[in-house]
Amino acid sequence: MVAAAENKAEQLGVEVAVAVYDAAGHPVAAVRMDGLGPNEMVYAAAKALSAAPEGDMRLTLYGGGAPTRAQTMMMLERVITDAMGPPPNPGGTFQIILGGKPDGAIGVSGASAEQNDEIAQAALAAL
Repeated sequence: MVAAAENKAEQLGVEVAVAVYDAAGHPVAAVRMDGLGPNEMVYAAAKALSAAPEGDMRLTLYGGGAPTRAQTMMMLERVITDAMGPPPNPGGTFQIILGGKPDGAIGVSGASAEQNDEIAQAALAAL
């Protein structure tokens, strides 16, 4: 997946950071292409973490009970965004769906929103 993302980025003439997480929110793979600032890796990870396993990327917490895994991942993404500011270019955030179920997520950062999406989709197509 990461290699497919790198290849697509090279075809587009851009440098990106790519982060892949499993459904439990654990990192599986990551790459930051040469020439890219270190913050882009953090943004890529935050984007991947924001793609909650339940599929709600805009989850809002409203008290009551222990948070779900998705809520915990969204809270972490918000902490990163609050500390560093929002990613300069959105896009590049997709769930990994295998067997009809969410199985993880990919986050791409460093290019335009459209290019981030195109790179992430190329990575997903490699599955």
